[in-house]
Amino acid sequence: MTVPAAADSPRVLVVDDEPPVCTALCRLLERASLDTTGFNDPFDAAKAAREEPFALVLSDYLMPGMTGLELLREVARAVPLTRRILITGYADLDQAIDAFNEGVIHRFIRKPWSNEELVEVCREEVRLFQRANRSHQSRHELERLVRRRTQLLRTAMDLVREGAGELLEDEDAPEETAERPATVLITDVVGYSRLIHDNPTETLETLTAHQMLLFGHITRHGGRVVDAPGDNMLAEFPNPGDAVRAAITAQQELTARAHDQAPNRQMWFRMGIAHGEVLVRGGELFGDAVNIAARLQALAQPGGVCVSHDAYRRLPEPERSVMAALGEQRLKNIPRPVPVYHWPEVAKAADSAP
Repeated sequence: MTVPAAADSPRVLVVDDEPPVCTALCRLLERASLDTTGFNDPFDAAKAAREEPFALVLSDYLMPGMTGLELLREVARAVPLTRRILITGYADLDQAIDAFNEGVIHRFIRKPWSNEELVEVCREEVRLFQRANRSHQSRHELERLVRRRTQLLRTAMDLVREGAGELLEDEDAPEETAERPATVLITDVVGYSRLIHDNPTETLETLTAHQMLLFGHITRHGGRVVDAPGDNMLAEFPNPGDAVRAAITAQQELTARAHDQAPNRQMWFRMGIAHGEVLVRGGELFGDAVNIAARLQALAQPGGVCVSHDAYRRLPEPERSVMAALGEQRLKNIPRPVPVYHWPEVAKAADSAP
């Protein structure tokens, strides 16, 4: 038995083996704008709960063949997000309390009940379901976006490596460690934790689009993306000039994108560039240049680029001329002070960024 209601309203499943009681409960809840379906047979109700989306199952306790507690236990196993209320008499109260403590049911209502109280309890349980369901769907969407972002970056990185002949034919071949000079670029999103907390879906979509933009600038300037964990990106270049050109052109485009967004949804990047000897093993980078670049990006203004002295002194004049000296800076876990340069001038960067 189904009582029609608005198609987009939350659905409630009512189970009672006495048809008049089941009908009365359905009508009561329908008047409260709840889309209500009633069953007299608990086995049919269990099947419906498994196959159709219900926000709430409201069941009587004593029924032939299957008790309401057994029914709700089955619902809890099959669709744990669905809220579950047991209607019980005094004789079944201890079992109802035990079921509540075990998490089998969310509430129990004792007979005889108050119609007003029953409606309010059902409304509250439906609201709790809707809140939990939104959170569940957000987590699924977040996981989907993370998988999509990871796949996009991996595909792009593989294509670049394949074009450069860097893919190993034998993936089980032993990894060799090599040392070489390199320029390292590290990027990071300003206030990423706040952005992902406020709107995880939109933030991940924006991050994916921006990181693909970064990937394009890096590869066009001869760089190689080494890794992209979370909101970070690590890349290497054969020389500082290419790294700085990639970073500045990327920041200019990212800044334009940020200004097109509402202030609380703007995504700004910091970037750090260092040059030095690195250890390469299995495609990964290690060494002081990596550590210094990571510390430098934290010093950069939002929308800006920090460059170490070893990278700066190797820059061509056009790139060197746009850098402003910040003086020597002490960086965490780096034993000696590092002369640092910044693009753009810090005052200008502060004016344009949040």
